[in-house]
Amino acid sequence: MDPNAFYSLMVKEVTENLLRLDALQSATLSAYYRSMVQHPEWLRFYQYNWAKRVEPMLGLLRSLPMGNRPWRLLDAGCGVGTESIFFSSSRSDLEITGVDIADRRLTAASARKTVYETYLDRALSIRFTNQDVFELLRSQRFDLIWSMESISHIDPAEKFVENAFQCLEDHGSLVISDSHQLNPVVFMKALKHQRRGGNRDTRKVVGGNSISYARERVFSVPHLVSLLKTAGFYQIRSQLSIYFPKHLSHFIGLLRHWDSFWNRIPLLRYVGGIYTITASKL
Repeated sequence: MDPNAFYSLMVKEVTENLLRLDALQSATLSAYYRSMVQHPEWLRFYQYNWAKRVEPMLGLLRSLPMGNRPWRLLDAGCGVGTESIFFSSSRSDLEITGVDIADRRLTAASARKTVYETYLDRALSIRFTNQDVFELLRSQRFDLIWSMESISHIDPAEKFVENAFQCLEDHGSLVISDSHQLNPVVFMKALKHQRRGGNRDTRKVVGGNSISYARERVFSVPHLVSLLKTAGFYQIRSQLSIYFPKHLSHFIGLLRHWDSFWNRIPLLRYVGGIYTITASKL
């Protein structure tokens, strides 16, 4: 499914409960996408931002040849399952594992998978699990790993990058999309969160184990690229976007050209608010 078409469907799912989730699951989804519910005037901005971020992974998926087994994809920090469902709808030979530490979100993700299967009239090979992502990386192998708005919470990030490299099959790819530290607005927002609640705390996962959880620890692209190179990744490509505030979303048709222009200017491109980095393994 086209990303814009999928997002338009998701807006109706969130704001109108189009796919008829139960009350708790619908509330969980609305809370996860709170800004979408509270600020419908910014929907064009949110849609552009999301479509831009998934673009590199969608390109990788389209480039994969048909094989003798399904391609295995890990959605690290899957939340309510949106990207897992979208990627699974994009091609049928994917086997996706979505991992998160929030039971309520995973329950909503599983319910959404079921209703999307009915809506799309086909099965989606997705398994959602409440698990420590490091345990999962140690025990399984993947062809692709996707991390959206989760590298800022997975702790330590260096270990995540190293373990991701080790568990990827040869020629596999890691794609990370998150907020960019060198953007002044992002930096101040992250600093505010940390001052309010500290840099780290601990969370519980299935089995009662405690894990370290980082609070809005944002990275710059150069720093993250350095971590990826140290781990052994090559062909590292970065895409930056969102050089304009969401309040200007009514001019999105014009501003997307501005976004693309700034992303091509050395040094200045690093003030982009969102990055998506793709790194490959030999």
